[in-house]
Amino acid sequence: VLFVFAKAINGGGPPVAAKRIEVNTFPIQLELSDADSLMPSAKLSSQEKVSISARISMQGVADSQAGDIEAQAVIIETRSNKTAEVKLSRIKQ
Repeated sequence: VLFVFAKAINGGGPPVAAKRIEVNTFPIQLELSDADSLMPSAKLSSQEKVSISARISMQGVADSQAGDIEAQAVIIETRSNKTAEVKLSRIKQ
């Protein structure tokens, strides 16, 4: 299961947006929006910049575990129309 998430740059708290996707092939393209926000009080659009990351969970759970495949976070401005490329490149120890 692939988890893609956006976190506030200040690093505190849960993601401001997240998707859980069962994926069989890569690469994929997806979009995070306010519809993917986890809390009504913390919308993705309320952030100036966010840290985007992804993880393949071998167990299919949201919490990071040893053996999961992770990507290094990429910082993007939420108000730009630019895309971010996130590469799954390391195994969680």
